Amino acid sequence: MTLLRRIAARLVTLLLSLVASSLVVFLLLQALPGDMAQVILGTSATPEAIAELREELGLNRPWPVRYLEWLGGLATGNLGISALSQKPIVDLIAAPVGVTMWLVLFGSIVSLVLALPLGLWSAMRRRHVDGVAVNALSHLGMAIPAFLAGLLLTALFAVTLRWLPANGYVPLSRDPYQWARHLILPSLALGIVQGAMFTRYVRSAFVEVLGEDYLRTARSVGWTRLGAVLRHGVRPAGLQLVTVLGLQLVSLLVGAIVIEQVFVLPGLGSELFKAVQRRDLLEVQGVVMLLVAAVLVMNTLMEVCYLLLDPRLRHPVGGGR
Repeated sequence: MTLLRRIAARLVTLLLSLVASSLVVFLLLQALPGDMAQVILGTSATPEAIAELREELGLNRPWPVRYLEWLGGLATGNLGISALSQKPIVDLIAAPVGVTMWLVLFGSIVSLVLALPLGLWSAMRRRHVDGVAVNALSHLGMAIPAFLAGLLLTALFAVTLRWLPANGYVPLSRDPYQWARHLILPSLALGIVQGAMFTRYVRSAFVEVLGEDYLRTARSVGWTRLGAVLRHGVRPAGLQLVTVLGLQLVSLLVGAIVIEQVFVLPGLGSELFKAVQRRDLLEVQGVVMLLVAAVLVMNTLMEVCYLLLDPRLRHPVGGGR
């Protein structure tokens, strides 16, 4: 029951964090200078039009009432209605969310495929030239911004070699092949930079594991060094990496918003910038809240994974079962 109680506590913390975050997001937009209706309609709007929009948006009512109504909508998956297009905000961001999630997924895969073997190799060969070279390359990768990596990859594979498209997006339902081709360069740009950072954490985790007594014991009974690490060192190193992976997912989400601008992808970041340009503050409020919720949920999932992986947290010394 200890594990269930701890997971329940994490879920309660998540719920409280979501409520607190929604209040902060709501109040920040309310604190913008000027009248929200005036901001949406522009300086050329007539007083009658502003008054009508204020009535439509409920701006004449006290902010606690408006916040509770918005919070109730969030609980049911309703982010509100766009003041400009008069369409549900959920419908406006449904397709962009899919683009961003595909980009984060593929970027995560690229990051893990690079970081896990390179980090392990760098740790095991840290006193050799090849291990030092991998470590140096990871430092170099960390110094390159995601947008610059995207531009370099575009210059090489799209402009010079003409193997892949430079920008744009094709929906999966329309043409799966072109959909995949348009996501390769953005995913590589995002995954390489994040993979360089994650390689450093993987290396540090395995360097610590390689110094443990149980690894030397495994070697003494006939295991090869690599075999001993894979058999006995992955789980202890994984406990350290789970928390880092949660932070990496957050970085991937933020990086995806930047990469979308470089490759002109119609993702959530692009939709957010368009909403800002249109001064559709209600859509901005909904998109920002969705991004905050995604970050909080990913952090909670990583904490739950940590609980599942580490038995010491499930049955602490002196604690009940």
